[in-house]
Amino acid sequence: MKTERKNCDDGRNQYGTAAIIHGAPWRLDDDKAAVSADMKEVFAEAKSEGYDAKIMRKVLKLIKQDKAKRQEEQTLVDLYLQSVEG
Repeated sequence: MKTERKNCDDGRNQYGTAAIIHGAPWRLDDDKAAVSADMKEVFAEAKSEGYDAKIMRKVLKLIKQDKAKRQEEQTLVDLYLQSVEG
């Protein structure tokens, strides 16, 4: 049974800021573990459908980058490859 938290005039709850600060990291760590487990399940399902999880992770990483930065990086990679391959 959850106890109802009453907010104080200054924005803190009745348990004080320390309770929030000390409880948040553990709650967030639990959330992080749950998301990680969900991601693992999604990648396993994708793999069973014939997708390459390694490539999917790389695509996710690329999508998170700024488009201009991603294009600049790809240009440099291509330049370096040309240099090495001759």
